[in-house]
Amino acid sequence: MMEKIRKKLSATGREEIVGKREHVAKRREEIVGKREHVATGREEIVGKRERIKKGENREGIALEREEIVGKRETVATGREEIVGKREHVAKRREETDERYKVLFTFSKDAIMTLEPPNWKFTSGNDSAIKIFNVKDEKEFISLGPVDLSPEKQPDGQLSSIKAKKMIEKAMKEGSSFFEWTHMRYGDGDFPATVLLSRVEEEGRIYLQATVRDITAQKRAEKDLEKSEEKLKMIADNISDVLLSYDMAHHLVYANSAIERLTGYTLSEIMDFKPNDNRLMIYINPDDNKKITAKWNECISKRDLKTSTSEFRILTKNKETKWISASYGSVYDESKKQTGVYVVYHDITQRKEAEEKIKKQVEQLKELDIAKTDFMNIVSHELKTPLTAIYANLELLEEIKTKLSEKNINNLNALRRNSNQLRFLVDNILEIARIQSNKFELNISKIDLENCISSIVNDLKILSDKKNIKLIVEIDKPINMSTDSIRLTEILNNLIDNAIKFTEEGYVKIKAIKQDDSVLVEVTDTGIGIPEDKISKLFEKFYQIYTPLKSEVGGTGLGLAITKQLVELLGGKINLKSELGKGSTFYFTLPIRYKEEVKK
Repeated sequence: MMEKIRKKLSATGREEIVGKREHVAKRREEIVGKREHVATGREEIVGKRERIKKGENREGIALEREEIVGKRETVATGREEIVGKREHVAKRREETDERYKVLFTFSKDAIMTLEPPNWKFTSGNDSAIKIFNVKDEKEFISLGPVDLSPEKQPDGQLSSIKAKKMIEKAMKEGSSFFEWTHMRYGDGDFPATVLLSRVEEEGRIYLQATVRDITAQKRAEKDLEKSEEKLKMIADNISDVLLSYDMAHHLVYANSAIERLTGYTLSEIMDFKPNDNRLMIYINPDDNKKITAKWNECISKRDLKTSTSEFRILTKNKETKWISASYGSVYDESKKQTGVYVVYHDITQRKEAEEKIKKQVEQLKELDIAKTDFMNIVSHELKTPLTAIYANLELLEEIKTKLSEKNINNLNALRRNSNQLRFLVDNILEIARIQSNKFELNISKIDLENCISSIVNDLKILSDKKNIKLIVEIDKPINMSTDSIRLTEILNNLIDNAIKFTEEGYVKIKAIKQDDSVLVEVTDTGIGIPEDKISKLFEKFYQIYTPLKSEVGGTGLGLAITKQLVELLGGKINLKSELGKGSTFYFTLPIRYKEEVKK
């Protein structure tokens, strides 16, 4: 509102006043012309009367009288026009004065006039009285601009000298607009804007001053400056690089982190001219094509959502670093895209760690392959002498009746250990085949209930010896496509283990159909498994040391093989156990093997 009033008062108001003054002057000229015309008409009438008195011919006299009457009417009309125009001029002057009075009185800006030679105030509106903290207009006009200013202005100039310069400029150029530090009378300073305008009126030349208190504006500017300084301090102290580019790829902002990251100064970065090898001074030439393509995408794509890329930079010291960059659009107040912002995050350590892990994985793969090859060789080398041992055992069995009791015991021990060794060799060969990706599956349709029943019947001899009950629970017929031999091996391992580690109670085998998969559980009431051992139970050659270990034996490969077979068939296996109360091993398998689904 204050701005509108100031503009109207300083521009529109003055123009209208000047225009109306010119209009009044023009009307005055017209009135003077009318007066001259009336005067001329009177002279003509007087001349006509004189000619009539001299006795000229009657017809001429009659004509002259008509002309005199016409002239009198013209003069009367002229007088009426003059009176009307005088009234119009007076009305326009009243309107102009009233408009100026309203603007002068009700403006929130301080409006005052100053006149030479001492340039003291000659008038001031109510706002001037209030803003400058004076008692009334009488006190105000006893002062001048210097009286209501501090000794010096913020630039160090004396207020008296600088005020004189501003007045001279306004008188010479017609107006002068500037910022000024004023002083409330008997109180503190305040910042203001001042508009000085030269006015010429009825032979007088003076200045009109419009003063606006901008304390709130300056406070807001100061707060904004502090906020910007705070944001700059935060931006300069974060590790990530913040960059802002215009649409022509000119860098318009960068925080100090760019110098720490690249080793280049900000001026070096900004002065660099892009070329075919490097879009920026610090870009690794090998990644320049990728970065250029990304930049062109960011510029050409309006309303860019956040986009990312990873690339290498080359520091001033020729050190390679990896950067993860995030891109986004920058907009102005009208939501028009004006550029692109970029955030760099140094991921060098992560990349180095990934590379280290990658090398370690490769090394482990090589070791695993070597281990598998070793197991293959060892297994085959062990299998050859085992064949000879078994052949000789068969011969000894034929003459067993002729042997002493001691030799019979030795023969039984030899067979038992030979069987254990053969079981170990078979397991090693199984693991080796699985890990070498040479393991072939034979998928066929099976009835799960028949498969489980067959295994239970085979292992019933073992459970009966320990007086352990075998329970089978299948909620409905389950037909599935899988490798029946491998499924039998999985179930056989789990049920056999459950019987081995259970002294009394039961072993329960349960199968439940779940949408496109089947869940199989093998639960026992055995010794259970310590919680800290569970996570290692499926590792190769891992065995739990229990009091029963010497009795049940084992190679430590059974559960490792079981886990790999379940995964080969497209399933997952896990367990839950409580020490002293038993365990439950459970696995899921798809109803249809995954390769069949693909077909």
